[in-house]
Amino acid sequence: MPYKLDDEGIYWATLADWGMDQSKKGRRFYGLIFEITHVSCGQDKPVALPRSLTRTVRLFLDDEENMPDYNERKLGKLGFNWNYAAGEFSEEATQKGTWVICTHSFQDNVTYANWDLYEPDQQRSKQRRKRIDAPQELLDKLNAKGQQYADKQKDNIPF
Repeated sequence: MPYKLDDEGIYWATLADWGMDQSKKGRRFYGLIFEITHVSCGQDKPVALPRSLTRTVRLFLDDEENMPDYNERKLGKLGFNWNYAAGEFSEEATQKGTWVICTHSFQDNVTYANWDLYEPDQQRSKQRRKRIDAPQELLDKLNAKGQQYADKQKDNIPF
């Protein structure tokens, strides 16, 4: 099955650029621009995309109640030097790469691709609705299988 960028899924990427920016609605964010090169297809090795493209992960800075812990965790994962004016990140993030995830949200009959750093144990966003009630046994089975895959990929350059 061919994959295209912005399909929901987990992707391999390197951090290419970063800096402060502002959304069209005036919200301040720290933008992390990733070069996306591979998609995880549930196989041992990710599949290379026909060409690499860039996507931005936005860490919003204007929600002081919810964002500090979230931003610290995300930026810390990338080896951030904690200097927002002259930010630097680890060689691991800029040269070797990290996993990012694309999820979809729907608003006014439009599908939006949302990019974020992937964490094997990440929780669904508070804004996302629970779509169905699944039996706990099924959820446990799926979670265990997903965790096995995540453990296999953890700290491992996949190609």
